[in-house]
Amino acid sequence: MSSMLSIGELARRTGTTPRMLRHWEATGILPPAAVDPRSGARTYEPEQEGRVQTIVALRANGFGLDAIRDLFDSTSDISRVRTVLDARRSTLAASIARDRAALRQLDQRLEALDRAREAIEATLEIGPLPHLQGAGSRAPVFHESEIAAVAHRLRERVQPRPAETVVQIYDGTTNLQVITVTVLIPGRTATAGTPVLTVAAADRGARVRLADRPVDLGDCWAALDAVLLERGLDAHGPFRHALSPDGSTVLSVPVRPIER
Repeated sequence: MSSMLSIGELARRTGTTPRMLRHWEATGILPPAAVDPRSGARTYEPEQEGRVQTIVALRANGFGLDAIRDLFDSTSDISRVRTVLDARRSTLAASIARDRAALRQLDQRLEALDRAREAIEATLEIGPLPHLQGAGSRAPVFHESEIAAVAHRLRERVQPRPAETVVQIYDGTTNLQVITVTVLIPGRTATAGTPVLTVAAADRGARVRLADRPVDLGDCWAALDAVLLERGLDAHGPFRHALSPDGSTVLSVPVRPIER
């Protein structure tokens, strides 16, 4: 019996813990060689160290305990072993495909962000922003994640014509808990359901033109904020987002010097 290992010794040798070994015992994949009927102490054959290392390796590769039990129980049944391994392979392949798709989206977003930053630095103009007036619609949102869906709904309500510029305004200056989204068509007269709305002029604002519609508008605003910060300016809303018929986008926002 001197060659037997206690649960603590087996845990130290395999880099696991007694608690984990007891858990694996409870699931049936690591029964001890013997259990003292009085103390309940577990002892293990030295050869069981290899079984523990196999469990650790399988767990590191994403195998669940049920799958590991099937592998151990199926050593003489190659068809069951293959079924377990094929199932795990399919899971890994699907995960890799999802990760690759996510990576492509991330790369596209990074590239778009770099292009937006370059366009912002190249086209940034500081000057007055005009008063806007036209038929439109507005609605409140309570989180930035809701803006795109609400703006889309408002555009459907306004129904811009192909040759019209659409201006979307995001105003969180009145109530910090609410962002008011406005969609209007400058110069258009009121119609049923789309009254004339106005946006006040600003004595000083920043204006940039993007040749393409941004992949993520939030990234563009963040890039604009960063460029303005480098110039000692602070955007203080409301933000204007003009969608031109030619596919270009103009972002503008009132600005003020940063107080030092």
